[in-house]
Amino acid sequence: MSRPLQIEGCGTAHSPPAHPPIIKDENGEEPPMNRLFDPTVYPKSFKPAEMTVSWDGWTLLACPDSQVQCASCKNHPFHRGCVVIGVSAKCLNNSEPPKCAIGVFYGMKNVLNVASEIKEAPFTEQVAILRACIIALTHIISNCQVTKPKKGNEMAFPLHTVVIRSDSPYLVQGVTEWMPKWKLNGWKTAKGQPVANESMWRLIDVWIRQLEPEVLVQFWHVPKNINFPASYLTLYGLHGPKDSDGSSPGFMKLTDSSEKKEKSNKKKGNKKQSRD
Repeated sequence: MSRPLQIEGCGTAHSPPAHPPIIKDENGEEPPMNRLFDPTVYPKSFKPAEMTVSWDGWTLLACPDSQVQCASCKNHPFHRGCVVIGVSAKCLNNSEPPKCAIGVFYGMKNVLNVASEIKEAPFTEQVAILRACIIALTHIISNCQVTKPKKGNEMAFPLHTVVIRSDSPYLVQGVTEWMPKWKLNGWKTAKGQPVANESMWRLIDVWIRQLEPEVLVQFWHVPKNINFPASYLTLYGLHGPKDSDGSSPGFMKLTDSSEKKEKSNKKKGNKKQSRD
């Protein structure tokens, strides 16, 4: 049974229905869930930066039914159980040896944020972005059962939806379009060839199905400028100081910079709206 959705924001709260029940087909199989996040559920007045809200170290979906932003915090009411995770990857193939890094962004100053250089070949952006996705899903699975505050940024709320936000069409199309076809074809492409990075795609599929149907898992393809917090972490993973495991210990300063840029983007959107 899926959990009801809780919506909060400066005193505003209401409870939309939970996920609809899954109806199995005549063979007793569950139909593939729609894993593509649809930003058009928001009114046209919403700017992309306004579709998410930073709260208590997490990035959460704003409520699409909101009519106005809070005069105090300048945010729309938000869905407390709807988490948005930004993932990014970048490779410098012209370096010797090649360098790749990933960024996983949960929210401002969240201790789970990842800025890490990839230490194992192959050094490709496709492999790197799949690694970032696997890390995000693994963290969610290990944290989603927390029901009361403990320490740091551990979740203190039940999950309703997880949205993986990325500027990588390879990841988003792979999960939402290609993977269902690969599975029907015995993990072969339309040409009958083995799927590249099959083991990683299979692991992503396992983690998603472990969360579903109680938690809806969706993927959101965005331009790089919307995914900038995760991109910043990726760049810090490439160029920042490293621990022995390749992670960058000082990347929290980077999230402060991205917070300033996010607020700036929202202000620009509000000014343009007032002129319109």
